[in-house]
Amino acid sequence: MKQILMIGKFNSVFEDIAATLKLKYHVQMSVDNLDMVKGLLKINKPDAVVFCLIGLDMDGRKIMTELQFYHVEIPVICVGSRTDKGIYGEFFQNKQFCWVSRDAINEELLGVVSNMLAAAAKKHPKQNSGERKTVLVVDDNPILLRSMNGILSSHYDVMLANSGTKAMTMIGQRVPDVVFLDCEMPVCDGKMTYKMLKDLDEMKDVPIVFLTGINDASYIQDALKLQPAGYLLKPASKDRIFETLQRVLG
Repeated sequence: MKQILMIGKFNSVFEDIAATLKLKYHVQMSVDNLDMVKGLLKINKPDAVVFCLIGLDMDGRKIMTELQFYHVEIPVICVGSRTDKGIYGEFFQNKQFCWVSRDAINEELLGVVSNMLAAAAKKHPKQNSGERKTVLVVDDNPILLRSMNGILSSHYDVMLANSGTKAMTMIGQRVPDVVFLDCEMPVCDGKMTYKMLKDLDEMKDVPIVFLTGINDASYIQDALKLQPAGYLLKPASKDRIFETLQRVLG
């Protein structure tokens, strides 16, 4: 039985939607708290998320951003009013998200969920965990993180960090097979982050590829002294990224 994570305020609309979904799916419910949702996603990744938009506060947008950046393979079905649809309109430009009217909480909702699950299964076929390598992308630009996630997620497990500090924290939870690292970041730049990563015993043999817009010869020469696995200039093409991955991962 497919598993659905349902997120939202525990009100009458939420309860009606949950009752409908339980007719066909195993449903786990969560309040609209970012930390709680992140914890549940770490424990057990659902096949889909149904998000009740009625009465959400600021954490609603944060949760949707979390799903968009870090769980791109999970379809998200949002139930709400047309006003809610307008408030979160930028998310519905992404095929990962779809909107359903709050009045459609019976057969129509089940049909939308079924279609989204089928589309996700086709786009992100499940593979044995041993077959998928993990790629960590470190960059302070959210647009680039989103782009890299879209390029890589169908072939690799993707971790996204918007700073060197965040990357260090994530590696403490899971060691990647390869890292794409931006050179231009505030506070802790790419070269500093590179040195910090290589100081970790578990990262000594992990290839790190610089991904940057800096095309200065002296800077490149200085960066290459660190012996990275590669140096790609932005914007790197999809083919170039996959060629680099095939080379460094063998």
